[in-house]
Amino acid sequence: NNIADYALSAGTTAMNAQRLLRATKLKKPILLEGSPGVGKTSLVGALAKASGNTLVRINLSEQTDITDLFGADLPVEGGKGGEFAWRDGPLLAALKAGHWVVLDE
Repeated sequence: NNIADYALSAGTTAMNAQRLLRATKLKKPILLEGSPGVGKTSLVGALAKASGNTLVRINLSEQTDITDLFGADLPVEGGKGGEFAWRDGPLLAALKAGHWVVLDE
């Protein structure tokens, strides 16, 4: 999607974008609630793109485990038997890189 395709100046969208931008000033996680399909994720994506931030979207389910998000000690590929090394999960990697993160669902 091209940022030009997203109408940030449309009435409700502009108001929601303003609220979201104000919330980012708090430097704390932001919870967006609403019905499915109303544009929460696409608004965050458009604002991330417009502000030059990378957005990482992580879909959650009831099977998602903490190690899926933060990482784990995993066997080293091509390593000796029983050799393990830490691998960051997508959430930890995104946080380290300073990216915006959407934890979806």
